[in-house]
Amino acid sequence: MNLKYRNAIILTVIFVLLAGVTHQVHKKIRGDVKDVPPPRDVLYLPKGDYVKVVAMGFDSMWADVLWLRTLQYFGGHFMGDKEYPIMDRMLEVITTLEPRFPDAYSFGGMVLQEEMKQRDKAVSLLKKGIDKNPDNWRLAYELGFLWFEEARQTQDTTKKKYATQQAIDAYAIATTRPDCPEYVGRIINQMYYEGGEKDVAVQLWTLTKEEAEKKGDKFTAQIAEDKLLLFKFKEVAEPLQKAVIKYYEKYKKIPPSLQELVSKGLINSVPKDPLTGEPFGYDKKNGRVFSKLKPQFSSI
Repeated sequence: MNLKYRNAIILTVIFVLLAGVTHQVHKKIRGDVKDVPPPRDVLYLPKGDYVKVVAMGFDSMWADVLWLRTLQYFGGHFMGDKEYPIMDRMLEVITTLEPRFPDAYSFGGMVLQEEMKQRDKAVSLLKKGIDKNPDNWRLAYELGFLWFEEARQTQDTTKKKYATQQAIDAYAIATTRPDCPEYVGRIINQMYYEGGEKDVAVQLWTLTKEEAEKKGDKFTAQIAEDKLLLFKFKEVAEPLQKAVIKYYEKYKKIPPSLQELVSKGLINSVPKDPLTGEPFGYDKKNGRVFSKLKPQFSSI
């Protein structure tokens, strides 16, 4: 058999297998997710360099095919078990076949960092994108955002200082690229002089949401929207949660209701959930205050 045809067949089989796995994931997701075990992926996808060899010059075409499969794969797991065992390999293959594909780096960095909690892989992917796309300011901006979130969430002073400097350095790279908006420079100034982490975070997630909506990237837009809602929730819920903790420390038991905090003089009144305008959810067993709209939101 001609070597080129054999290689073409091999590559086609790989993508057919990937399509089959995606179909099975969607088939399960369309059913009752609670009654179906999480999908298991058994697909073997070679590294990008190997796929590139058998692509026979049709790199961009196969990158597009795999990109569509990757979005389907992510969507199925995002609506189901939220586990993405081969996502990093899929992104590696796409960006090897088509290095100048900014959306793959941008989307991949967000998924690796926010959904998979794999910061190092997200950083590596975005740095690869910055290197391969020297005229693109957004990838450096997104790397800065990633490090900013890392700095904001850690309580370790040394790690916070390191992550903050990494964020500033990445934003500085973005400002050297064509068409970089002037607000990126303002963000650097805020990080240097104002230190208002929450205000900067709200700005960044708002910009991320707007950019994602412009591109039709509903998954990134949803992640950003959830982050903004979480900020709004915590602003009201955290003082209430602290009052619950004070009650426990004083009386050695979980308060039977949030109203009990008013009776004991720990708060003046029970605030409403800013996401719904209705009372917060409250777990009497462990004292957890949560949102009924987004039960995963909690101050504990």
